[in-house]
Amino acid sequence: MTTLPEKELSQGFLMIEFTREQLYKINGELGIYAAIKGNEVIGYLMALSVGFAIGSPLIAHMFTRLKEFTFDKVPLSFCKLFVYGPVCIDRQYRGQKILDELFKVMLKTLQGLYDAGVAFVSKSNPRSFNAHTIKLGMQISDEFEFNGQNYWTLIFAVKQKE
Repeated sequence: MTTLPEKELSQGFLMIEFTREQLYKINGELGIYAAIKGNEVIGYLMALSVGFAIGSPLIAHMFTRLKEFTFDKVPLSFCKLFVYGPVCIDRQYRGQKILDELFKVMLKTLQGLYDAGVAFVSKSNPRSFNAHTIKLGMQISDEFEFNGQNYWTLIFAVKQKE
């Protein structure tokens, strides 16, 4: 649970903490994509294998529900999926297409390896929801509750190599 004041929550927030060892594992599997300006990381996006991600009770719960859904008329149980996120862009660099560029690099890297990516966004985080649905075109596939909090499950296609 977050301890940020309500005013800060409206600007977006992250919900999962990672250890250094977990970050090494994530980067060694699907990757941590970083936007760097000078010597500063100004944004990042993570892509997680399902096997790694379901170690989180929240993500495990989300995946038990996905078995019931389809994407592009294909049952998700037949799709090769990965978990998108978390993502964070430094406040002073938001609105400068950094998320778009990180997303494009991630998609290009994972083309041909996965059919779709799955993400979750807290219903208390409209900034993230709008960035992912309006700007990146992710689709809502589900809504769920976990530990008293409400979430959207978002899904998006990973285009095949041409």
